[in-house]
Amino acid sequence: MRDKFHNDNVQKATSIDDVAKFLIVLCMLFISSCLLFIGTYLIGLGFGFGQPNSISELFLNSFYPFFAVIPVVATQLWIAILYQNQSKALSLGIMMGVFILYAGDMPFWFIWQWPSLIFIDFPQLYMMMGVVVGTIFCFLGALHFQRKDVK
Repeated sequence: MRDKFHNDNVQKATSIDDVAKFLIVLCMLFISSCLLFIGTYLIGLGFGFGQPNSISELFLNSFYPFFAVIPVVATQLWIAILYQNQSKALSLGIMMGVFILYAGDMPFWFIWQWPSLIFIDFPQLYMMMGVVVGTIFCFLGALHFQRKDVK
C-alpha cells in the first residue's frame, strides 16, 4: 500500500490538506489563547483577586505563545510538504519539541541560546521576529508548494 501511495504521487495531491491543517492549527491555537485570556481573567475574579493591574500584561502573556509558535508550525508544514516520507517531518518535530523544552536552561555559550540572549531586554521584538520568520517560512513553503506538480 505504501508503494502504491508513493508511486502514484498521491502525497502531492493530499498535500493540499496540509495547508488546510495549517490554518486549522492556527485557528485552534488562537482560540486556545483567547480561552486562556478569558479564563485567567475570570479565575482571578473568582478567587477574589479583583481587577488585574494590567489587562495588557494579561493579554501579552496569553497571546505571545500564539505568535511564537507560528514559525514552528510553518516549518513543520514546509517539511511535511517537502519530504515524501512523513517520518522525517515527525521525527524533526519531536526533536524540536524536546529541544525547546530545555532551551531556556542552556548555558549562554551554547550557540542556540544566542538568539534569545539578543532580545532579552526587548521581548516585543523577539515576538515580532517570530512573526516575521513565520511569515517568511509560510511564503517559502507556499512557493515550494506552488511549483509541485500534481499528476
